[in-house]
Amino acid sequence: MPGDGRDERRCEKRVRTAGVTGRTITFYAEAVEAKHFVERLANNQLHRVFLKEFETEKGERIVNLKLAYRVWGKPNAERDNILLIFHALTGDANCAGYTGPDGRVAGWWEALFGRHAAIDLAQWCVICANHPGSCYGSSGPTDREVGATRPIGRDFPEFSPRDLACAHKQLLDLLEIPSVHAVLGGSLGGMAALEWAVLFPGAAKRAVVLAAPAASSAQAIAFNHIQAKCFEIDPAFKNGDYYGGPRPMLALSLARQIATITYRSPGEFHSRFGRDTAFSPQPDAQAYLIQRYLDYQGEKLVRRFDPNSYLKLLATLDRHDLARGRGSLAEVLKAIRAQMCLISIDSDILYTGEEVESLYRAMAEAGVAAQYKQIASLHGHDGFLIESDQLNPLVGKFLET
Repeated sequence: MPGDGRDERRCEKRVRTAGVTGRTITFYAEAVEAKHFVERLANNQLHRVFLKEFETEKGERIVNLKLAYRVWGKPNAERDNILLIFHALTGDANCAGYTGPDGRVAGWWEALFGRHAAIDLAQWCVICANHPGSCYGSSGPTDREVGATRPIGRDFPEFSPRDLACAHKQLLDLLEIPSVHAVLGGSLGGMAALEWAVLFPGAAKRAVVLAAPAASSAQAIAFNHIQAKCFEIDPAFKNGDYYGGPRPMLALSLARQIATITYRSPGEFHSRFGRDTAFSPQPDAQAYLIQRYLDYQGEKLVRRFDPNSYLKLLATLDRHDLARGRGSLAEVLKAIRAQMCLISIDSDILYTGEEVESLYRAMAEAGVAAQYKQIASLHGHDGFLIESDQLNPLVGKFLET
């Protein structure tokens, strides 16, 4: 039964099989309410909890791991209308609503929320937390260990998608939520949702997984490797100890530009930019619109994201493999009890439709109640964030079924 301690033992077993003995890291804990009750939490405000002790797959113990999260809607009396959403690589807990100094920054999945959208907050209660290792409120490289004078930086532990699922499970335990109606996520968020379905079979009735395969492919790891290499050529990076000085903006910008090429599709680049050029103040310099677009994407991320967090989360993507350390994929999938909805994008070159469909077929052969849908999009991998007109009926119907 959910909440009887077996879910926690699953996380403990996951750590023991890693066969690694690591260090203990202690962060500062703030004074927060000892018990959180989701019924009392203000909507669309950032809340915090501190996990007294968390152990990663690699065996590193973290004392006072902070998780920042938001809640929308209200749980019903039975608490069976709760949805848990996992964000992608550079996302945050702001999946819905509007935030920012002027209240005009839309949540990254805001288009899926509303009376006639997939997630009607009059019906559903939604929880979304910032991943550990990120830089939007949860513990990450910008935090300081107790007694330290500088941020932990690159020494922050690496989290796998399994670790992300376990951290979110501990959050829900603190909120006294033994199970949810569904977990949802795309890309890295989809990987965490897959791990949730494997690790905690009784803790979700359904799972919506978008643009996420059974394991990160060699090509996906290669793209991430080149992004990580960008930091080695930026003198401002200083092996991750750049806090208090110039930030490695060049490295982060270049890494994001490489990533953007994988997030979009050749068809979109051709239709939007082709070989069109932009004005250049230097007569001998030719600037193509696609070059300006990539520069813009790099500059945007530099303004809002920590470089060490970016590297840590790239490593999280690389470690995704449902079968790693567990035997065959077929045996792993037999643990799933949730109804699964896998969605791919036909133009995705990062996590291809073939990869997602292959996972669906493996689930079907393992006896998992699964369905597979592919949406058509010019936008490539980012289609899971953009194609709300297609996703709203798909996701909404699956949640209601």
